Amino acid sequence: MNQTYHATFKKLLSLLKKKSGPEVTIENANQVFTDKTFPLMESYVKDAENFYEAPVKSLDFGANGKAFQDEVNEWVRTKTKVNDTYLFKIISHLKIRRSESIITKLVHCRGK
Repeated sequence: MNQTYHATFKKLLSLLKKKSGPEVTIENANQVFTDKTFPLMESYVKDAENFYEAPVKSLDFGANGKAFQDEVNEWVRTKTKVNDTYLFKIISHLKIRRSESIITKLVHCRGK
């Protein structure tokens, strides 16, 4: 992918971080979850982490979809500091088992 695109997205992430304050909080998080049987190119992993602040985590999608859902929901709770999550109620275990990689983007805004 074009390096200008990567750099522009990285700048956008930086701007979003600066918008948080006493009246408004913007939580932004990215994560790539990949099945342990699906190897990713090292350049993809580096770009995901460097430009998108999206670390890559390898999990077992097929063995236990519930454990995967719990892990992702915990990630959402940690990033948003919200205990009531419903993110993966819309994704069935069957869809997870058929996936090789799931890219997550989380933006959570709170205002007074």
